Amino acid sequence: MGDRLVVSLGENAVFEKGLEYTEKGEVEALKNAAKTVAGLIKEGYEVTVVFGCENYTDRVVCGKDVNYSLIDCIKEAQKAYGEKFCEYLNALLEKTDDEKRAKYVEVNVLVDAKDRAFRSPSVFIGNAYQRSDAKKIARLRSYKVKEAPGGGFRRILSSPVPRDVLNTEVLSDFDTAVLVCGGGIPFTADGKTIDCVVEKDLTAGLVADILEAQCLLNLTDIEYAYTGFIGSKKAPIRRMTYDEAERHFIHGEFLIGTMLPKVEAGMRFVRDNGKRRAIISTLEKASDAMHLKTGTIIVFR
Repeated sequence: MGDRLVVSLGENAVFEKGLEYTEKGEVEALKNAAKTVAGLIKEGYEVTVVFGCENYTDRVVCGKDVNYSLIDCIKEAQKAYGEKFCEYLNALLEKTDDEKRAKYVEVNVLVDAKDRAFRSPSVFIGNAYQRSDAKKIARLRSYKVKEAPGGGFRRILSSPVPRDVLNTEVLSDFDTAVLVCGGGIPFTADGKTIDCVVEKDLTAGLVADILEAQCLLNLTDIEYAYTGFIGSKKAPIRRMTYDEAERHFIHGEFLIGTMLPKVEAGMRFVRDNGKRRAIISTLEKASDAMHLKTGTIIVFR
């Protein structure tokens, strides 16, 4: 049995340049992602996939009326996206005579209702409205709206840190199945759901810890994490220890909402464990990254 590997699969990794967020583009993107994951399985890795589907969730929300339940939309989007990915991955696994089959599972994650992210929501979702209509809907539905970059006013959500996976029993089939899950359904300590968008990279780190994986592979649309990413002295980071990552973190080298959660997830995963590694790279370079030929590698020391 090979190393246990948890892959955090971002939409920006799946939708390569030139592919649109349409139904046709989605099929092509998911099939391509499934091919990469099937390749990792063929190499002998015991793979679990945690995917992000923010744009897909947004499309689901946009198709509802103003009385929609956000949690129901998240569940619907993650299930549909996950099952489509499993369908394409299973078609490839059948051709290679692999005994395992991909299976979508829904994970519930614990978030802190007092997480500071709730004080500064940053994720836009749903339809855009004129200011007056948006304010009226927000009052009726008790949520926040803000002017969106693309025009109009949209609902805005927080993205708190997932603290734990609550239903770990759904992850118990990893010996017989390739488990595929989304960022998770958010619950607070009182057992109630809460409207927010969970950061899937951090959920992937929790899943990797629970499964005692040897590696957390974060796939995105750039091959490395960088220092000076938005400046004139951009430099790829090929390897960094926990302490080095923490220094870069403190100095603000990683962009919030993009590279920052990937590095944070890697740091949490390798902390106090010298046998683990986290890697950040692209879908195209996934295999090379696992062989340490490319990507940013995070280790404890």
